[in-house]
Amino acid sequence: MQQDQNNQQRAFTNADALGIVFFAANVLATSVAVFLRRGFGREALGWNSLVAFFLLLFLGAADPAFGYFAIAFTFAQVFRRVETFRLLRGGAVLHSQYAGFPYWAMKLPFVKSEKVAREAIEPLICLVVGVLLCPLSENIGGYVMLCGVGFIVRYCIEELVMRKRVERMHDARIEHEWYSNQMRR
Repeated sequence: MQQDQNNQQRAFTNADALGIVFFAANVLATSVAVFLRRGFGREALGWNSLVAFFLLLFLGAADPAFGYFAIAFTFAQVFRRVETFRLLRGGAVLHSQYAGFPYWAMKLPFVKSEKVAREAIEPLICLVVGVLLCPLSENIGGYVMLCGVGFIVRYCIEELVMRKRVERMHDARIEHEWYSNQMRR
């Protein structure tokens, strides 16, 4: 009986798989987000940034262009961290996990909402920049395009989680009303 409980506790769930996919997509997206965004939350560039840095170093062993990418990523990362602390010290109210304002995507004249910028324009920017980088380094170009896919996957999962949270809040409201009515009788 106890062994069955231990096996159930160790079982790999769909939520675990989704978490791993989200983390991998977030690492890829973070690799380019520090160049495309501004105003990150205090904790938004945490483990995903560290893993992205080591991924770039690992890839740099095979292609020196990734070493240069890792250096640029490090400088951008430090710059974004300093920017965040200045914003917070100046009184800005940011969610600690805020993934940054899509600064460059919002600069396009036809982009009016942050949601469109995050979900459509930033992946498109990654695709275009990746294609433009291919003549210099096919590996870097392909990686930047893959980072665009990371943006898409990350936002799809975030949207799924947000819808589930709203559904649970709605269910909680219904349950609250039902229990309140039961107690009044």
